[in-house]
Amino acid sequence: MRPDLLPGELKEFCESHLGTLKSFSPASGGCINNGGRIVGQNGQAFLKWNSAAEFPGMFIAEAKGLAELKQANSCRIPDVLAVYEGDPNDALLLEYIEPGRPSRGDWFRFGSQLAHLHQTSTETFGLDHSNYMGSLRQSNQQHESFPEFFRNERLEPQIKLALKKGFLNGSDLEYFDKIYSWLEREMNDELPALVHGDLWSGNAMFCTEGEGVLIDPAVSYSSRHADLAMTTLFGGFPDEFYQGYQEQFTMESNVKIIWDVLNLYPLLIHVNLFGSGYLSQTRQILRMF
Repeated sequence: MRPDLLPGELKEFCESHLGTLKSFSPASGGCINNGGRIVGQNGQAFLKWNSAAEFPGMFIAEAKGLAELKQANSCRIPDVLAVYEGDPNDALLLEYIEPGRPSRGDWFRFGSQLAHLHQTSTETFGLDHSNYMGSLRQSNQQHESFPEFFRNERLEPQIKLALKKGFLNGSDLEYFDKIYSWLEREMNDELPALVHGDLWSGNAMFCTEGEGVLIDPAVSYSSRHADLAMTTLFGGFPDEFYQGYQEQFTMESNVKIIWDVLNLYPLLIHVNLFGSGYLSQTRQILRMF
């Protein structure tokens, strides 16, 4: 794609950081934002953009999340080069990282690095600002306990939206009440951990040197299992990843049911974004209770 086909204000934004633009290569696989590799006379970067009116503050929040992850000094995080707030589009300019093909050892090391990230903690669950999970707003109001945080800031907003859209019904709500009781019994002692928040396989990449890289975060201080649970959705991660994690940070014996419960949040997100195709998987977890 010729760079002069970019929206005019974004072309000027990129040229102010990279010089005269030479090429733009759209990225494949994204379903929320526009984006791709952009090359200028003074370097290259990865550009993301979307409607400023439809997703206000999305890239400011993402830049803050990337900075929070980078401070943990664990996994590799792309540098934020600049944030653009404009009309009609907002944009984010990131360090371009050439993708590579990971070995089993790279996956093991990546698991160890994620365990190190999860040892970054704070006093409360949540964050000092809201952000996005996909294209939906994610509230991060702070709470003292994980069950309270997960119920009020994760499940309840998605349940209300799914009821409004007609995906869930009254009988589903009875199962969620049982989920809340289980959380109070089993996860009340959980400690806040810094999490990526949207850790499916599409948001974990490897550079050419074999180092794991985290991209497209939905950061908060939550249960560390929120990240681990999501790695099992949509293809999953190799066994070596979990072996590397376990070597650094032991997992509970009932980890499978923990992951199922915490995956209700990303599954409800997918129900609300993409429709009833994800509803049977959601109800299968609910009916375990």
